[in-house]
Amino acid sequence: MTLDLQPVSLETLAQFSSLIIEAAHWLEREGKTLWNTLELTPEAVLERYRLDELFLTTLEGGAVGTVVGTVGSGGAGAGATAAGTPAAGAGTGTAGCAAGVVAGS
Repeated sequence: MTLDLQPVSLETLAQFSSLIIEAAHWLEREGKTLWNTLELTPEAVLERYRLDELFLTTLEGGAVGTVVGTVGSGGAGAGATAAGTPAAGAGTGTAGCAAGVVAGS
């Protein structure tokens, strides 16, 4: 299995937003509120981040998570934040100085 990082486009922005909202709802059900879902709509995301800072993570062709940050030759840069779908086995991790949620296999 290969986990890939794909840039978000205007066409995939709704999918990006949907995945991170799904993760936020799962965290709320677990009693671990991390995000206000009103801040995760496509419009709200674009108010806060540039499109070139948004990425979808895919596993075997299906979107399983999101990444916000910059990507260089070494992968997600410092300050990257990710959210994975709970159904994909999300776990928490740290990239640089920002905490993230990354989909597992």
